[in-house]
Amino acid sequence: MLSKIKSLVTVIIFLSLFLIFFDSILHREVFSEKYGLNPVFITIIFVAAEIFFNFGIVLMLKGTGVFKIKIKDLLRFKLEKANFRTKTFIAGFVMNRLSATIPWLYILGVGWTKLPTAFIGLIVLELLIVAILTLGVFEIIKKHDYQTSKAS
Repeated sequence: MLSKIKSLVTVIIFLSLFLIFFDSILHREVFSEKYGLNPVFITIIFVAAEIFFNFGIVLMLKGTGVFKIKIKDLLRFKLEKANFRTKTFIAGFVMNRLSATIPWLYILGVGWTKLPTAFIGLIVLELLIVAILTLGVFEIIKKHDYQTSKAS
């Protein structure tokens, strides 16, 4: 079952990327003139960011030891055995957060003067959501450290 879901997700992702890339090739001049952005380069940045985003998640899971924790403990958020202070977790977290922000920062930096205000607002909203989620992870780590030190 899991392999079928993985295959379906892979097909959907590659089909989406193909359509985005094909569309960006057809409308490259319009996109470049109107917004000052290279659509092929943006597509490459987003694909690379998605790969590093997901690899960061895998590193975080591996670093915390979640692969060794039972599924029912994960579903009940019993993460006493998880270790959020490993170098692998930190590297994965940093990679995940950077890959979530860099494409948007590039678009803002390059297209700031040509992008519509609504697009800029949505990009800033996305960056705020990333920041809030980052702070949320820090809060989870803080609570986890408090609970594990209290239990000891």
